[in-house]
Amino acid sequence: MRSIRNLSKKSKVKDVFLRLLLVLMVLIALLVLPESILLSSASPGNSCVIQVRNLANQAVAGVTVEVWNTTSYLNLWNNTDATGQADFMLETGNYTFKAFWKDVEVGAVDWNVTEDVTLRLDVRLSNLKLTVKDETGAPIPLVGLTLMYNYTTRANETIQEPPASFTTNINGIVQLQNVFTNISYLIEARRYGFLFNTTLTPPLPTQDWNNITITAPKLTMSVHVMDSNGASAVGLNVKAFEWSSGTGEPAQPAVTTNNDGNVTLALTFGKYRLRLCKGDVFVNEVTIVLTQNQSSFVVRIEIYNITLNVLVVDYFGQPISNVSVAFQRKNNSSYQTTESQTTGADGVARFNDIIGGHSQVSVSLAGGPSETQFLYLVGPTRDVVFKMDGYVAVGGYALETSQFVTVVVLLILIVAFVIASTYKRLLGLLQKRKK
Repeated sequence: MRSIRNLSKKSKVKDVFLRLLLVLMVLIALLVLPESILLSSASPGNSCVIQVRNLANQAVAGVTVEVWNTTSYLNLWNNTDATGQADFMLETGNYTFKAFWKDVEVGAVDWNVTEDVTLRLDVRLSNLKLTVKDETGAPIPLVGLTLMYNYTTRANETIQEPPASFTTNINGIVQLQNVFTNISYLIEARRYGFLFNTTLTPPLPTQDWNNITITAPKLTMSVHVMDSNGASAVGLNVKAFEWSSGTGEPAQPAVTTNNDGNVTLALTFGKYRLRLCKGDVFVNEVTIVLTQNQSSFVVRIEIYNITLNVLVVDYFGQPISNVSVAFQRKNNSSYQTTESQTTGADGVARFNDIIGGHSQVSVSLAGGPSETQFLYLVGPTRDVVFKMDGYVAVGGYALETSQFVTVVVLLILIVAFVIASTYKRLLGLLQKRKK
């Protein structure tokens, strides 16, 4: 009987437990089912495409677009792609789409999303055109520009942007896209690495393009030209060519050194080649960097106004007169005769006030084969010696060595014959006296 009672109690407990479990399952079903029905009947969301454009109506990549409701950020964001587009799937409702560039809010748009939609979001980003010119308005290429600025983020943090460097194109222009408006920019301009302008712009207006023009100053310089002797070089034509442009057109018309060997040039800040010529004959070229007004430069031309002494000697080192000496100077790829002289009694031919450099000197005697020496001629004075082993100077006249030997042999024979004849006569006289 006791066992039967125990089984009956266990059965009642089990029955109560099952009933409670059933009630709990019903309650859970009642709570979950309405929401499941609602979710099953709800739409999967609306496609919302945000197209970001700057003030010049250009797509902007890399802009962060955040989705907000009326009061708070929904923790939903995306970056625009190369086409300036960011995509979202959103439930029906009112939203604010905010655009951030370098963590600075640059634009926003509100929209009631009820269906698939494509929205345009304009941002306060402008384009900047930097133009570098000289005082005549001519563009200056290859100018280095450095752009510096700072901005304040939405967290009220001031950020100093690292300096950005650019180089002007053949039209003297640099174009920068997507720059902040309503802030100032510091621009440094350098030519061949030398700073010539610093510009602090006013806050950029909110417009599609902002244009900034930088003018390189014109500077005056004086050049004093000296010859190989350190004396003033008078009458030389001086042309200045912009260093990067070659030697097409000079930066200003040629000027001629005055009686003091001076010229004055007015040129734009930069680097130049100065080419100096005597008439049409190129004399020298130097490179100068013009960075200050009223600059002075001294140019000494070691190949200009040189004295060349050419000594011609025979086999025994004796001077030979009446030898033709030709001086030739290299022009481009060939040598051209500029002057001819004849050696004097001292065997020297003198060339005064000549232009040196790559040169050659040739000597010839009586139409015979010439001898040549190549040299790089610098001054103030240069002595050159030619030893003509094939000649011997006799009484101011040059004889070929073979001729000289023949003459000497003949003289020796004559002297020997004379001595022999005289000896025979003396011997005969002595014999007669003995008898």
